[in-house]
Amino acid sequence: MDSTRLSQRIQHLLTRGRELWASIRSGVDRLIPEPLRISSGQAFERLTTWLASSPHLGPLSIILVCGIVLIAQASGYHESYLPWLPASGLEVPPAWRMPPLSSLFYHYISPYLKLIAILGGVMFHLALLRSTTEIRRLIVPLWIASVFIAIWVVMADYYDYKEAANTVLVGQPYSSWAFFGKGAALTLLILAPAISLTYYQGRLIWEKHLLRSIGQPLAFCILSIACIVILFDVQDNLKDFQKQKVPQIQILAFYVNLFPHIFVEAASPGLVLASIFALVRFVRFNEMVSLMNSGLSLMTIARPILTLSAFVCLLAMAANYHWAPRAEGQRQAIVKGLKRSNSSGIMHSAVMHYNEKDRRLWFIGTVPYNLREDRMKRLQVHELDENGLPKRGIFAASAIWWPQGLWAFYRGYEVIYENGTPKTSVSFETNAGGMQRLDAWWKETPWDIMVTTLNPNSMGVPELAAYLETPGMVKEETLRRHYTAELWHRLTYPWQGFMLVVLSLGLLCQNSRKGNLNGTGLMLAAFVVNHFLLNNFSISLARSAQLPPKIAAWLPHVVMGLPAIALLWWRAYGTTLPFDGLKELAGHRWRDRWRILRGRRTKPWRGRRYRASWLNEGTDSV
Repeated sequence: MDSTRLSQRIQHLLTRGRELWASIRSGVDRLIPEPLRISSGQAFERLTTWLASSPHLGPLSIILVCGIVLIAQASGYHESYLPWLPASGLEVPPAWRMPPLSSLFYHYISPYLKLIAILGGVMFHLALLRSTTEIRRLIVPLWIASVFIAIWVVMADYYDYKEAANTVLVGQPYSSWAFFGKGAALTLLILAPAISLTYYQGRLIWEKHLLRSIGQPLAFCILSIACIVILFDVQDNLKDFQKQKVPQIQILAFYVNLFPHIFVEAASPGLVLASIFALVRFVRFNEMVSLMNSGLSLMTIARPILTLSAFVCLLAMAANYHWAPRAEGQRQAIVKGLKRSNSSGIMHSAVMHYNEKDRRLWFIGTVPYNLREDRMKRLQVHELDENGLPKRGIFAASAIWWPQGLWAFYRGYEVIYENGTPKTSVSFETNAGGMQRLDAWWKETPWDIMVTTLNPNSMGVPELAAYLETPGMVKEETLRRHYTAELWHRLTYPWQGFMLVVLSLGLLCQNSRKGNLNGTGLMLAAFVVNHFLLNNFSISLARSAQLPPKIAAWLPHVVMGLPAIALLWWRAYGTTLPFDGLKELAGHRWRDRWRILRGRRTKPWRGRRYRASWLNEGTDSV
């Protein structure tokens, strides 16, 4: 009922917006005199024609943008964005440290990147206007815009990485190679539109038609699956959103952030459904026969389909590298926080950790998802003696950890024990800021405490690799196998859709409606077996140490890929399939089948000498 009411409200707002826009246009038309209206329309038409046909518009726009940026640089546009630096003669605070060179460079160039992005947006819209007749004129502007955005986003991500490594209040480890892999995946995702348009523009006519035939249903399937997932999630969480009075713009941002996870999960079924639709349509309307009669082989026809499928799987792998699992983990944390009236989201609750070396026992009520902006709540820390009896206890409403190793506990009290019995209880002292606080210099970090309770399913490759490479971070062997299995599963899972597309080419590229119907059924069955059986089975084998994680991660691809490649090879080069000869046995009784398989040349029960032709050829050749 709530989702229906929300959709009705959106439709009502859209209708009112259209009516308002129509009334504004009619009012403006009535205010402008008719001769002036005609002259303004002609001027606008001339301006549009000039923008679409002027050969010097591109260089002039680039010169104009560069001139504006140089003028801004000369006027000191970047000075207000730089971090604070002590002037000559001023006393430097004791806790102040000189920002690194990379931080200064980023703060210097960041405002100019924003300025270029604003001006470049206008230029890109002009390029869109000029490319309405020829799509090839959009390739160069799209590459320029994509490269610029990639450089900007990668630089911002690197700056955030350095800032988090130096000042983040969680103590999370980092892996250098995994971080650079994240930058490569981010660059690939940003450059994907330019790469796709360049590849499409360089194809032949029949290849473009084939790419459109499979690309359009693929986009429709992914968007349909995304809409279904979002509608079901809205139906489950709409009451919590309304109860916490979450603004609609935050709800929209919440589901936009979830799209990488939806894309990864929808890529394989979308490729399967799109390939089935496109290939069945090609065979039904005899387009496949026309392409083959023109001299094209099946492998040549399959090349654009395989290229598109491999590119989609590569994008899914890039999204699954970091953003998809993190988006799902953030969704679960926010939903858990909404149910507990916590707007920042809850990562974990009821966390317990024991430091065996220093004999400290930790209890944490809730751990927020964003430790930069929120604190851990309801903490208890007990220091034990050699006999395991408590000698000191700290009870705090909240706490925060600083990178230097300082734990700050707020609004609580400290208990001293004697022989396991409470002796004295003292509240925290009030500091200069007016809050009750107790400081403790301990080596535990929040990630040390939570590492045994973290869910690898909501962690990306950089986090998994960092935990596995950091000595002493993941000590338990079972947990290490779980982390390693998830690490390889992040990289191999998106490629299952590519193997299913190869199988669809072998099953559906045949001139038979009955064969296409059987092939469609086999394709759907193969997808169900691969997605719900082989995938979970391989992960279970890796976690239980029955197979190494590297081998178990590729097991579904091998089981499904080898028959698919063999079938496509036989279809392409006309080799007789091994099971085609077995059709001769289908019409016989079991007693006759056994006699034929044995190769008996004696008189059979049906009164004539008979043996399968494929067996005769095999025995004669031997």
